Amino acid sequence: MNKLMKYGLFIIAFLFSCNISSDKPTADKIIHTYIAALNESNYKQIESCISDSLVTMEGGFVLTKSSKDYYVHFQWDSVFKPEYRVLEVNAKGDSVDVKLSKTCQRIRILHGDPLIYKATCILKEGKLTEIIRTEYLNSDWDKWKNNVSKLYEWVNAN
Repeated sequence: MNKLMKYGLFIIAFLFSCNISSDKPTADKIIHTYIAALNESNYKQIESCISDSLVTMEGGFVLTKSSKDYYVHFQWDSVFKPEYRVLEVNAKGDSVDVKLSKTCQRIRILHGDPLIYKATCILKEGKLTEIIRTEYLNSDWDKWKNNVSKLYEWVNAN
C-alpha cells in the first residue's frame, strides 16, 4: 500500500507540474511571430499577435489603429513587399526592445539601403499594444526627400 501511495503522489505531482507550465508565448516569441507574419503577408497571424487597438509612435506622431484600421495599413504596405529582419531582441517583462531592418520597393526607391531602426514594443495580456520607434540608425532623409518623384513614377507605372 505504501508503494501505491508513493506512486499515486508521484503521478499527482507530475500532472500538477505539467499544468503549471504555461503555453503562454513569451514576449520575444510574440515579436518574432509578428515579424514573421509581416514577412509572409499573413494578416490572420498578425491579428493573433496584436490587441484590439495598436498604438504606434514615431517622432511626434501617435496613431491608434483598430484592428480594421491596421488591416488597411497592412494592405497598403504589402503592395511594396516589405522584408523585415530582427537584428536584436531584448525582452524585459512585457516590454521588448528590438533592432529591426526593413526594406521594400518603396524604401529601395527612396533610401536605397534597408532602414535600420530601434523600437520598443509593449505587450499586455500576450498581445502587442504599442510600437514606439525610438531611433533610426542609418537614415538619410535628404536622399529620401529627393527621391519622392521616383516613387510617384513607380506607383504610376505599377
